[in-house]
Amino acid sequence: MKNFIILLTHFVLQNQWITITADAPDFGISPCMYAGEFDKYGTFCPDIPMSLEELPDDCTSLVYDGIIYGPNDEKKFSFQDTETIKCLNGSGKPLILYYGYTEQKFWIDAVDPANAQKEAIKLAEDTAEYKISGLVLTKLNYDFTNKFDFSILNEAFDFYVIGFELFNLCNNMFKQGIVPMTNVFRSKFSLQTLEVLLSDTDMATDQMYLEFKAMSTKNETTKEELPKFCLTFKKFCESGHYNTYWCADNAAANYSKGQFVKIIGAKGFITKYIDTIDPTGKCECDNQNKFITFSMMLRGFLDQDPITDCEKLNIHGRLEENIER
Repeated sequence: MKNFIILLTHFVLQNQWITITADAPDFGISPCMYAGEFDKYGTFCPDIPMSLEELPDDCTSLVYDGIIYGPNDEKKFSFQDTETIKCLNGSGKPLILYYGYTEQKFWIDAVDPANAQKEAIKLAEDTAEYKISGLVLTKLNYDFTNKFDFSILNEAFDFYVIGFELFNLCNNMFKQGIVPMTNVFRSKFSLQTLEVLLSDTDMATDQMYLEFKAMSTKNETTKEELPKFCLTFKKFCESGHYNTYWCADNAAANYSKGQFVKIIGAKGFITKYIDTIDPTGKCECDNQNKFITFSMMLRGFLDQDPITDCEKLNIHGRLEENIER
């Protein structure tokens, strides 16, 4: 088992290191992050969590973001978090947990060599009842102004996960998908930005997963009270203003993301969140596919024909051409 894990932040990219046991199963090409969230009013998503039985077979492993600590090792994860982890543990698929602290200064104490053994014991005790195949440490950042030697890190760590949660902000000035393929008007970053960055490092792309948000993103200027993890495509695809107010990738952009992951030689992609994409089938795509954006990215990765019967997800933004290299 590889001993140390670090989370890095460069620009707004979150580069997260996963450690797994030597005999752990492969996470596969398409791990799926599960939210387990619901909207008690049923306005933005169903009023009960999606059952694991409904999740697509193409999820090669399951991921949960829920083990967070505060000052003095205060547990910031709830009873609902632990119950969800137990449920995921019974899925029969490898389970990956995201684990971290609320603030950077608490991480500094945790990774101090004098405290490392204590940290390992605490984590082992708090996760003892679960069978975990991997851990992703979050919110552990470092100053990227100094060149990092990835040739050493490639040997020290198992996998990288690069997330794009804050890649571009969704607001009244920028309303496309927040992770465009190229630097489009009013965007700050794109996957082209990432490709340039990777070409200037020794980071092993075959140890890399890209984490893509598969649901819509709320406009940062909104004053509407919205569920944190449950902004499904329900409102986006219904009649109303959400499809011009929220940000979302269109069908071609999702397909291109899958292609991009394959082209750069990455291990695969993580879908965030698999259960809050279109659970009510309001987009009417691909025979009421509840996981439509996941399916689009997976087809791009596997070089299969794109899904073309999704008019409501082509309404937003410019259709992007398939990537060619």
